[in-house]
Amino acid sequence: MEPKLHAKNARNGLSGHLKATALLAWPVIVGQLGHMVIGTVDTIMIGSLGSRELAAASIGNGIFFLIAVIGIGVCVVISPLTAQAFGAKENDEALGDRLHQGILVSFWLCIISVVLLIGLAFAIPWMGQQPKSVPLAQDYLLILSSSLLPMLIYLAFKHFLDGLEAVRPGMIVMGIMVVFNIFFNWVLIYGHLGMPAMGLQGAGWATLVSRILGMLILAGYVITSKKYGRYFRWKALFEHKMNVIKEILEIGLPSGMQYFFEVGAFAGAVLLAGRISEEAQSAHQIAIQIASITYMFYMGISSAVSIRVGNALGRRDVSSIVVASKAGLAAGLLCVAIFVSSMIGLKDLLPAFYINEVDVVLIASSLLLIAAVFQFFDGMQAIIMGALRGISDVNIPTGLTFVAYWIIGLPAAWVLSDVFDFGVQGIWYGLTIGLGFSAMMLGIRLYFKLQKDSLKALDENQEKKNQGNLGT
Repeated sequence: MEPKLHAKNARNGLSGHLKATALLAWPVIVGQLGHMVIGTVDTIMIGSLGSRELAAASIGNGIFFLIAVIGIGVCVVISPLTAQAFGAKENDEALGDRLHQGILVSFWLCIISVVLLIGLAFAIPWMGQQPKSVPLAQDYLLILSSSLLPMLIYLAFKHFLDGLEAVRPGMIVMGIMVVFNIFFNWVLIYGHLGMPAMGLQGAGWATLVSRILGMLILAGYVITSKKYGRYFRWKALFEHKMNVIKEILEIGLPSGMQYFFEVGAFAGAVLLAGRISEEAQSAHQIAIQIASITYMFYMGISSAVSIRVGNALGRRDVSSIVVASKAGLAAGLLCVAIFVSSMIGLKDLLPAFYINEVDVVLIASSLLLIAAVFQFFDGMQAIIMGALRGISDVNIPTGLTFVAYWIIGLPAAWVLSDVFDFGVQGIWYGLTIGLGFSAMMLGIRLYFKLQKDSLKALDENQEKKNQGNLGT
């Protein structure tokens, strides 16, 4: 059977898809920025304690997300899988299975992840970090590890709603979590309202409480909602449906490994910076925090593209797969034009918001010049990855990200920083080289996937999948 061409989408063309992508992306971007606001507020409030606490926080956060991203990757694929099922007009129970089984998979992955995090916390003294930062980083990481489960359950509900193109609830709940985090940071870091001043540990406890509250609010919204409550069944949380679990793991684990390779490379970069000095590590953390804010826009666009491409695949509208992918890339390039100029123009001002130590500010300012190029490659590869994830193409892209980060990027960062003595700037040059390779190779992969023969095969596979799901 020939692929279907939806006339309405064809008439809309690129401009129509750009508008639809923007409408879907902006609440996701705001929600992603909420995550960054929490991280930024933590960095600023912890930075006021000194560079030792800030360096310890960078170690703890780096290791936490290195392990947590596997579960995060599983939750992320709930969006395109739900979008595919929704586009294929599967029934409420089948749609809800993406949520229930996603939560179950996340639960089991969380148990494994927490064990690894505890082991890594005790291994920090052997990672070559500044001795004064080690005990602080250990305590902080142990507290963060207890927040992994509520974070993953929140993400499972959020990405399920995103797959249904209901992106605002997650945005709103994230805004509430930001307020909670700032408040509890103020109370627990500095000691207000009768609570003792707990310093860096207080920031960890504030993160835990905020994630628990966010999980409860979003889960409560879905369960009690007239519109979305029909997808949730308590009994289904105790039923392991292996066909759905297999579908989630086949895409979720490679997606999680993609994030693992990326975050692992950045965690390795934090450790490399820690071998130089506390000031270099603190400056690296600040520059990463600033670059990550712009990256959230690309991640929002990536999520919107994966949802729109997944929905188009589910309804077998291959023309929309092509145009939705192009629309995402066009939106990304627009963001690049804005952010590169802003980052260069504000390079001396932005670091001063995080810390008042002149040496750290000067180093961070120099890193932002490199970050202007860095974030172009980072943003493009994220959006391309979203389009590929929407058509469930994850295995070869995972291999490409491994090569980009671990064979090229991180070794280049070590060589340039240590062997050629470029310092922390060399770390950023190396990571930029790796990201450039990733963006180029993933772009080539997407180009060939959008060719006529590949789309025809994709459509035939989706037809068989739809018939199989309807049969069950």
